Amino acid sequence: MKSKALVFARKSDFLILIVLFLTSILLCLIPYRNRGTRAQIILDQKIIAEIPLSQPEEALTLTAAPDYQFTVSDGKISIIAAPCRNQLCVHSGAAGSVGQRIICLPNRLMIVIVGNDDKAIPDAVL
Repeated sequence: MKSKALVFARKSDFLILIVLFLTSILLCLIPYRNRGTRAQIILDQKIIAEIPLSQPEEALTLTAAPDYQFTVSDGKISIIAAPCRNQLCVHSGAAGSVGQRIICLPNRLMIVIVGNDDKAIPDAVL
């Protein structure tokens, strides 16, 4: 009498698992970056300026926020000078992807990167 062994997986099952594993690693390594088109500068919950990120490299000072200096280069914006004591907004670096923010809490200033509404990244996944 011939005994039948239980078969849990076949060679094709292992091949499918390897392909799925490699595909998931590739998807994790490719970052999804949606470049912003403009930066909204918000002071006391009011938009005081919208700066296009496509302009050539230049330093900016706004009349509504004269103590701040901004720089726009390579499609990103950053704060290069601020009146706050700890300078966290200056050291936070440049922002250029949709949804990124630079925030100066003591002075209630925020820079939000926005893009085209039809290409916006969702806030949550249900």
